[in-house]
Order: sequence, then structure tokens, then C-alpha cells
Amino acid sequence: MTTVLIILVAAIVAVLELARRLPLLPAFRRMARASRVSAKIWRYSGGLEVRKERAVQSAARRLLVASIVALGVLIAVASPLVLVLLADVAFELGILGALTDWSLRLTLLMISVTYGIARTFVGRRLYKRR
Repeated sequence: MTTVLIILVAAIVAVLELARRLPLLPAFRRMARASRVSAKIWRYSGGLEVRKERAVQSAARRLLVASIVALGVLIAVASPLVLVLLADVAFELGILGALTDWSLRLTLLMISVTYGIARTFVGRRLYKRR
């Protein structure tokens, strides 16, 4: 059980660090901005319909690209945890079975939240010194 906990904590720490390092929120902000532009074009009533259709097609392309980028970043952030679960399926490590244990889940939750909070405060202090 301890080995499973260590593996899961390492995977969660990797996910948290990737979430901090990769542009996850900016990717979703770009997607939301493209969506707002598309909705604004739809609401616009003046002008020629041909221009409006071209603008909608352009906005749709930008929205598609932004959503693909956001999906890629999200997959990259979640990949350590997915790899651990795939390794469990391949090598029968017992991780999926251990995740049904409530005491392990609560311990994992406490460790993850503590790490996230401590990392946030330590990161703020380190950046203030520079």
C-alpha cells in the first residue's frame, strides 16, 4: 500500500508541476476569447452576409485551433497520471484497486492539497526575493 501511495503522489506532483509550468489557463482563455468573437460576429446585424460568413469561418478556424491547442495542453498535463494508470493495467501494480480504499484516498487528498498550498507559498516567496 505504501508503494502505491508513493507512486500516486509522484504522479500527482508531476501533474501539479506540469499544470504550473505549461500554459493551461492561457490556452483556455484563448479558446474563450475566440468563442466570444464568434458570438459577437453572429450577433452583428449590419454589413453584407458574404463578409459575415467569411468572418464566421475565420472565427471558427481560430476557435478550432484554440480548442485543439487547449486539448493538447490538457492531455500533456494529465499524462503522468494516465501513464501510471496504464502501467497499472499492464503490470498489475494494484493502483486501481487501491484507489477504492477511502483511507488511501483521504491520505492522497491531504498530501496533494498540502503540496499544492506549500508549493504556492514557497513559489511566491522565491519570486519575491529575485
